[in-house]
Amino acid sequence: LARVSPSASFSLAATRMAGTSLGMKEHFIGEAYGYQRSYVEFIKDKTGTSPRGGMVMITINDDEEEDPSIDPNELPVFDYAASDMKADFRAAAIDIGLLALFNIIFFAGAYTAFLRYDVR
Repeated sequence: LARVSPSASFSLAATRMAGTSLGMKEHFIGEAYGYQRSYVEFIKDKTGTSPRGGMVMITINDDEEEDPSIDPNELPVFDYAASDMKADFRAAAIDIGLLALFNIIFFAGAYTAFLRYDVR
């Protein structure tokens, strides 16, 4: 419904091509959740426990057994795979086409109004 407006069509096309649209945000969040799953798996493999957010457990052991240390170089790296530019332009093609159509319609309307105008 918003695409009926030329300003909305321009905004949707520009944000899609600039990589700042809502779809890009959802893509990033999906990539971040994927990293979170791989991080949890890594921690489970190294320590045998699942990391819990916002919860701190303090245990007191009399034995000298240390928890396995985690080397920061072994942590999984977050590798963001940006969306393809061709796919972004294909998604923005509808809005660009609507902008071209609006341009033709409004120019034709202005030209017709100019021809009908009586200068006298």
